[in-house]
Amino acid sequence: MEAFAKHDFKPKQQDEIGFNRNDLLKIINVDDDKNWYKAEVDSQCGYVPSNYVEMKNYSWYISRITRSESEKILMDRDTKTNELIQPDGSFIVRSSESSPGGFSMSVKVGASVQHFKILRDSTNNFFLWVHKFNSINDLVEYHKKHSVSRTQTIYLVDMKRIVVRADYDFKAQEADELELKTGLYVTVVENRDKDWWTGEYEHKGKYHRGIFPRSYVTIVNSY
Repeated sequence: MEAFAKHDFKPKQQDEIGFNRNDLLKIINVDDDKNWYKAEVDSQCGYVPSNYVEMKNYSWYISRITRSESEKILMDRDTKTNELIQPDGSFIVRSSESSPGGFSMSVKVGASVQHFKILRDSTNNFFLWVHKFNSINDLVEYHKKHSVSRTQTIYLVDMKRIVVRADYDFKAQEADELELKTGLYVTVVENRDKDWWTGEYEHKGKYHRGIFPRSYVTIVNSY
C-alpha cells in the first residue's frame, strides 16, 4: 500500500526510518502494531509512526476485515430486487488471516468469492503469480487488464458504491457517528456490520464521514 507523509520524522531507534513531509511511502505491514507501520522509503525499510502518514484512499482496501466479512460485502444483494450488487471482478484487499503482516485479495466470481494470497519476495515486491510489482497498487492496476486467475479470465473492477437515502433524522452522539437528515443522500463506504454502516457526503462545501444506523436508511442506487 502507498501512503503520504503528513509530517517530517526523524528516527530515534535503529529499526525506525526517517522521512520528510509529502514523501511517498510504501507500506509493507500494518498489523504488528497499530501505532507503527513497517514501510519502505528510498529502498530502505523500517518502522514509521502511523499518525505521521496518511494512507492513499482506495475503496478496495479494508485493512482489518475477515475472509467471511469480505464475502458478505462482495455478495451483498439489493434489498428491492434481490440481485447481487457487485459485478464480477469486484475485489477487496485485506490483511491476511493466515499470514500475519501479509495481505490477501478477495474477488467476486459469479455466485462465489475466490481468495488469493498476495505474496512478497525478499526485496518487498508483491505478486500473485509470476509478474512482480513495487506496490500492491501497481499489482491491482495490472490485474485490471490481465486475469487475476490462471484457470479462468477474471479482470479486477472497482466495487460499485452504494447510495442510500435517510428515512429519519439521526443525531450524532459520538465523534465517529454521521449525522443524518431525512431525505439526505449518503454514499456507503463500508457495510460489513449489519447494524452500523460507514458513509460520507458533502454538504455546503464540507465533507462529512462516519458511522450511522443501517435501519435509518434505504438503498436507492449503486454505481
